Amino acid sequence: MSEFCFANNDDGSREKFIERVLKYLDGQACEAELDQLNEELAGDPGKRQIYIMICRDSQFIHESQVVDGDEKIAEIRYRGALDELAGLGRKRRGIWTKPVIGFALAASVAFAAALFAILSGGSQQREIVEVVTVARPAVATLADAVDVKWHAQQPPLQVGAELTSGVLRLEEGFVRLETERGVSITLQGPAEFELETAALTRLRQGRLTAEVSRKGRGFIVETEALNLADLGTAFGVEVDGEETAVVVFEGEVEVDKPSETGSTSARTLLKAGGAVVSEMNSSEVAATLFAGVAKRFERSRQLTSGVMKLAGDAVYHAPGATLDPYRYGDSVWTLVLPERREIEVQEDLNVDLTEPGKYSRFFDQRSGVIEAGEEGVVLDSFLVQFNRNLNIKPKKRALRGTVRFTREVAGIIVSAAKLQHTDSMFGQPSDGDGADYLARRAAGTSSEFRGLDAGDVLELSGDRKTLSFKLKPGQDRDQIRVLLLR
Repeated sequence: MSEFCFANNDDGSREKFIERVLKYLDGQACEAELDQLNEELAGDPGKRQIYIMICRDSQFIHESQVVDGDEKIAEIRYRGALDELAGLGRKRRGIWTKPVIGFALAASVAFAAALFAILSGGSQQREIVEVVTVARPAVATLADAVDVKWHAQQPPLQVGAELTSGVLRLEEGFVRLETERGVSITLQGPAEFELETAALTRLRQGRLTAEVSRKGRGFIVETEALNLADLGTAFGVEVDGEETAVVVFEGEVEVDKPSETGSTSARTLLKAGGAVVSEMNSSEVAATLFAGVAKRFERSRQLTSGVMKLAGDAVYHAPGATLDPYRYGDSVWTLVLPERREIEVQEDLNVDLTEPGKYSRFFDQRSGVIEAGEEGVVLDSFLVQFNRNLNIKPKKRALRGTVRFTREVAGIIVSAAKLQHTDSMFGQPSDGDGADYLARRAAGTSSEFRGLDAGDVLELSGDRKTLSFKLKPGQDRDQIRVLLLR
């Protein structure tokens, strides 16, 4: 029991923590409150467990669609969270399965009956995921499908279909789902995957890669051998027979063994660059090499991050590997590198290109503006780069390729000055140590020869999703910063 108690165990501390979590879930927390909540979750295992419970229970309440009125829902959520706190230490099915919540004081008999029906359905056979009906709420949207072959028992689904809860079966290829809570999920076939809610899922077989936005924190993936709860991150899960492997690309997740009585001694906070494996009937969770597990997710990570397809001399380089893109040299490939995600821009941003078309002669002054509007704009960044390895002569006089993104391009930066100006906002943070390393990196990012120049050609398609390029080797790196709309 003591493992789950707050450091400050008075009722006031508990109530304030619950209020902060609920405020975050409602999208009303300011940056200072988000920072405080992140510090609490990072430093207190008990608070992480309560946070996960509240996230999941709140999702069930909202998706039940049986209670009207924000005040009543708020009261139910708050009292339910207090009940969760009071019930810690009593035997229950733990943080990884559907909870039984004491709502009697706050809800009507009709609501309690409806909620019981929702929460007690886990032991029944789930239906195949299908296009949503009017009577059932959507859990996710099928955002993309690549080289898909559906399972014989799975009705084919079209891109754009709204999906209900149920089991999704995929024989071959990749599908990307966007949940109602801002989680991007890519499944690689063969796979069997259950959508319970937008916050609770089960992977029965296959590979899953997820990128979780701020509003999606608390996202849970259950398997027979391991369960994980996201704390704001990007990760991969593979179920191969009785073995489950988990790898964290960014941020951190909490990993635990399934249990009837709550968390186990195997509970682990897994951070970026970490990987673990576990067998279904084993109580052990073993660390394993990150690189070996991460390699299995290369294609699905690409799709999850926002790159649908590459052609020609372009290759994807996922975050997580030991590579500084601003210093890396390669005479064969143009690298497509994800940079920072979910950057909120509150003021108009000056870029070089914003409209579809074909462009060259980049030494001319060009200008464009990404308008923030009254509510700001949220952007993801990619760096497309060709940087010669000076020790290897290029085999081609020019590199040609195309990058097909999953979302629309808001703007493109190709000038050295604007690249340098936006590095701090969109560029990958430096993980290097030592003054020499930092000096070399500073020299690379401050070079006046970055960007594109005469002889280079760019073309942005009419739907703003495909970028084609022809890059000629020059005296310094060719760099293109591509900003996608969230």
